[in-house]
Amino acid sequence: SNIVGIRFKPGMAYPFLRTPIQKLTDLRVDYFEFAGKKANQLSNQLAEMKSTKHQIAFLNHIFKKKLSSELGSIEPQVLKAITLINRSKGKPSIRQISDEISWSRQHLTRKCLKYTGLSPKFLTQIIRLKEVIKQYKTENFCGWSQLSLTGGYYDQSHMINEFKKLTGLTPIEFLN
Repeated sequence: SNIVGIRFKPGMAYPFLRTPIQKLTDLRVDYFEFAGKKANQLSNQLAEMKSTKHQIAFLNHIFKKKLSSELGSIEPQVLKAITLINRSKGKPSIRQISDEISWSRQHLTRKCLKYTGLSPKFLTQIIRLKEVIKQYKTENFCGWSQLSLTGGYYDQSHMINEFKKLTGLTPIEFLN
């Protein structure tokens, strides 16, 4: 058997599934539950393809086409908030984000949970952590203190604590 999985960027699964994403967080979801006959057709088309490479290219085409037609189903403020978080590498406060999109923090949290399955605070923590990992792997590593500051943490201890909270490991354990 061949299993194909799809991982969406934050906020991008909602147009396909049309259900609040927080209900699906940390679950494996079978697309058949949401798409019915369309999923059967898609499954049959994928089964006829000769390679995983062709399947991936086909899925990318299908999902990009669907996303471009359904992007309007995501509220513009949510897209702006996600873009702000990504562009700033997870560094802005929730207050800054909510002020920028003219929503209260509570409203932003509700909408972020609906569209991403994550609170805005947790989303910023994940983006910040991913950025630190990326910096560690690709840039000249100048020490943990410097990396924690450029990563948007108050200090090295803050970074280590957040790393442990999100991964269960210290940065060194995780990166080894």
